[in-house]
Amino acid sequence: MAASSLPMLTTIYAISSPDSRIIITKNGTIFELADYTQKNVLAVESKNTDYTLEFAEPIPAEEIYVLCNSTSTREITATIKYEDGSVSEGFIIDVPRSDYVKSNIDEFAVTDLKVLEDETTFGDKKHGMNEVAIKANAEKNAVAVNFRASKSPEFWVFAISALADLNGSKIRLTPSAATIKVAPESTENLVITYDMNGGAREANFSADAEFAGNGIILGEITEDKAACTFTVSCDCSFRQG
Repeated sequence: MAASSLPMLTTIYAISSPDSRIIITKNGTIFELADYTQKNVLAVESKNTDYTLEFAEPIPAEEIYVLCNSTSTREITATIKYEDGSVSEGFIIDVPRSDYVKSNIDEFAVTDLKVLEDETTFGDKKHGMNEVAIKANAEKNAVAVNFRASKSPEFWVFAISALADLNGSKIRLTPSAATIKVAPESTENLVITYDMNGGAREANFSADAEFAGNGIILGEITEDKAACTFTVSCDCSFRQG
């Protein structure tokens, strides 16, 4: 599949308007293709060569999704580059050939695509696109994804999407001051009140807490579902007044 080829979208998973550059996979992930008039596909064609897709701006993400396919079964190593200069561990992308058959159609996130062999003629084979999820460090801002192959590849990247929070109810609470003063030889509890705002409570809805510094020991966290509170026990009895 050449970089200049435009897919014919007939699957129910994709928005098939000729003017639309939005693809929605069967997993519900939304990807936006680059402008058709520009170079809009990253072709990984040479081994032992770095191919990098840079983001328009740094983004925090817990997972980065890659819309891709391959016309040769080769493993590709993907790494995430962060704003602070660090790089993630390599993630192996191993996807089947894009010209699928009935026995492996479930391995593809978008199906029923065809390749333009010239300006007006589509090929006979049906092709698919794969959706690959790469775990990211949500504490850092990602700036790019790098792709590299150790063997001669035929690998194509069409778009990248990012998920900022796997759990929509997750909230990070940061103290407004670096130091919290407490009375000597006292024990206080930290109570967090939440409101579901009518939303469904997910199975992984929970709370945790950590303390960076000296002077407080955080104990068990208990929840009162009826009162919609989490209580974090805090032991300050060892502080010197």
